[in-house]
Amino acid sequence: MLSVWLLLTIIIPALLNVYVFIRQPVPQALALTIKQREVVHSGWDKPKRETMEAFFVRYQQYRDTAEIQGRFAWKWYYAFHLRGDMAVENLAKEYQSSLKARHDLVQHLNVLSVPVNVQGIFNAMAGSDLPSYLQFLQSATRYHDALREFYYPFCSTRWASPTLITPGNPNTVSPVLQTCLRR
Repeated sequence: MLSVWLLLTIIIPALLNVYVFIRQPVPQALALTIKQREVVHSGWDKPKRETMEAFFVRYQQYRDTAEIQGRFAWKWYYAFHLRGDMAVENLAKEYQSSLKARHDLVQHLNVLSVPVNVQGIFNAMAGSDLPSYLQFLQSATRYHDALREFYYPFCSTRWASPTLITPGNPNTVSPVLQTCLRR
C-alpha cells in the first residue's frame, strides 16, 4: 500500500515534471533581464544621435524636438532605456509563448496524475497558476506603456533642462515634475 501511495504522490509527479522540463524547455528570464540591462548600460557610450534615431522609429511624433545639447538630457536617458526594452521584445515574447506551451503540455499530462491535477486546480483557484502569471506580465507591460505615453509629451517639451531636486527647496523641482504639478 505504501508503494502505491509513493508511486501516485511522489514518483509519477516527479517523472512528469522531468518530462515537461525536457520536452518543453523555457529560456531563462534572467538572460533576458541581463541583455536588457546591458543594452541600457551601454547606452551611456552610444552617440546620442544614434540613440535618438532608434527612439524616433517608435515615436515619430517627437522627431522635431530640440537637438540634445550638453552631456545629459532626459529625453536621451529615456530613449536609451526604451532602446533596452526594444532589444529584448522578441525574447520576451518567446519567453511568454514558451511558458504557455509548457502550461499546455502540463494540462495534457494532468490526466496521468491526480496530485498534479489537484495542484493545478488549487493554483488556478488561488490565482497563482501560469495563465494568471502571463496575464500579470501583459498587464504590467500595458501599464508601463501607458506611463510612457503619459509622460513622453511632458518630456518632449521640457527635457532639455535637467534640474536636481533638493529637499526643502521648491525652486529645484524638476521641470517635468513642475509641469505635472501645474496640471
